[in-house]
Amino acid sequence: NMGNRFIQVKEINENTFRNCSSLENVEFGSSIQVIDNSAFYNCSKLVSIVLPDSLISIEASAFRGCSSLQEIVFPDNLERIDIYAFGDCSSLLTLDLPNKLTKIYSYCFSNCSSLVSVSLGSTISAIDMRAFENCTSLRKCVVPATVRTISANSFTNCPNLVVYYEGDDSISFAGFTVKYYYFDPQNPNTPPLDKADYNNYWRYVDGEPVAWGTGDTDHLLKYDV
Repeated sequence: NMGNRFIQVKEINENTFRNCSSLENVEFGSSIQVIDNSAFYNCSKLVSIVLPDSLISIEASAFRGCSSLQEIVFPDNLERIDIYAFGDCSSLLTLDLPNKLTKIYSYCFSNCSSLVSVSLGSTISAIDMRAFENCTSLRKCVVPATVRTISANSFTNCPNLVVYYEGDDSISFAGFTVKYYYFDPQNPNTPPLDKADYNNYWRYVDGEPVAWGTGDTDHLLKYDV
């Protein structure tokens, strides 16, 4: 406040709060549009954040290493979360991503070892390399039908994970080590198939389980090996 004048801050610059190891709470101004590279890197006591509605972009490593961070409330208008943005946030429990995101960038949530569940936005089209690498507690991820590319090792070392795909196209997950099942939106609580051969991936056609790759193959999901 300069007299009666207020300055509207639109960007939190690179490294602004880097290694502020005693920082526990942040209240963001309503005009913030960008949180720049490593702005809150290694703020190890930060527990929760509510991001402002004005926010459009979270840049590389912005919150990387915030090892006490358990909860993030994302705004609806957020369009970009860059590489490593929340990497090494080892206390993060759940993710509910907004619908304007179109890509999960490489290493974005890597090493989030306490992460249990992920809700991807309905407009996601790609999950980049190692986006959820070493999320060892992750048990469920519902992939929307909009996703057309899942890159190599996106979910590597997620030993407890089952991925449900909401689309009804045939799908190729060559090289994956986690289990994949079709998610039936009419029966969202349908459990994984106990009788499934874990060398195959399954979907439902007219209520019957069939292996991926049978039937219509015109719209294969691309997997980059």
